[in-house]
Order: sequence, then structure tokens, then C-alpha cells
Amino acid sequence: MNSLPFANAGRWWQFKMTFDINKYLVPLDVIDHSRVLSTWRWLIGAKSIVALTKSGDALLKDENESLFFLDVGGGTLEFIAESFYDFFEENLSYEQTEELLLPILVDKLELHGIVLKPGQVYSYRLLPIASGTYDEKNMFALDLYEHFGVTGEIHFQLKGLPDGTRIEFKGETTIKFEGDNEK
Repeated sequence: MNSLPFANAGRWWQFKMTFDINKYLVPLDVIDHSRVLSTWRWLIGAKSIVALTKSGDALLKDENESLFFLDVGGGTLEFIAESFYDFFEENLSYEQTEELLLPILVDKLELHGIVLKPGQVYSYRLLPIASGTYDEKNMFALDLYEHFGVTGEIHFQLKGLPDGTRIEFKGETTIKFEGDNEK
């Protein structure tokens, strides 16, 4: 039994939580889109950029204008909506938008003095797929081309490996897999 007198009185008491999505996006006006995505083509195909997030991920669209999310930390591509306009017209749920933009994380990084300059996004010292965390200890401001380039190369080298495979990072983007001989 519901003890709230207004619980069944309709939806008048519900409200829509929102935030300014533009605060958490990187301006695209001077970005070379093909350069940003060049090391991710193996995963995303011919998709194009709709938005780049300050948290270092990308929202993409395909030829049908469907919306996809490129999770750079996890190296995954996820279908989000039938139309990329749903993102800009705030037709996604608050929870979905929050998951895509990570506003709490971005605000926390800024509070810790990690502020982006133009052309930068937040990147990882250790990728989340390798047990890196989404916090101020593991994240820093990095040139967005370097962020997308290096992470795309790393995930390309990791694709197809079974979960739990022991990996060792050597240099900037070279990965040594357990059992490989040093070259």
C-alpha cells in the first residue's frame, strides 16, 4: 500500500533533471575530425563525429543518423539512439546523458585544478580497461589528438585478447603480451 497521498495523482509532481550539455563538450569548430578518429576506424567504420566530450569520449553518427557512443577508456562502441538529434534535443534520459558526459567527474577534475585548455580532453595515466580509475589521481589534461590516437592504437592491439590476459605497457603505445619475446 502506498502511503503518499499524491503518488497516484498523476505526473504533476515529477520533474525533469537537466544540465547544460555544452559545458561538458569540446568545441568542434577547429577540430580535424578524420585525424581524431583515424586510429579508431577498425572499430567505428565510417561513422562521423557528432560531439567530443571533455571526459575524452566521442558521440558518433552513422549513415542512418543513429547515435553511437565511443567509450575510449573501455575501447567499446555502443548504440545509443535511432537519431543523434535525440542527444541535442535532450530526448535521452538524464541518466543516459550523465553516463555519456560524466559531468560529476569533469566538475571534480576542475575543482582539483585540472582544467582543460582549448584542444584538450581528459585522458588516463592507466586506461580503465587495465584497472585505471575515473578520478583526479588517474586523469589529466591531454591534447585531444594524442588522446584519441594513442588510445585507439592501444585498443587495436588489445582487441581479440581474452579477458584476464596479462599485458605490459612499454613506451607510449607498444604493448607486450605475456609470452611475447622482446624485440
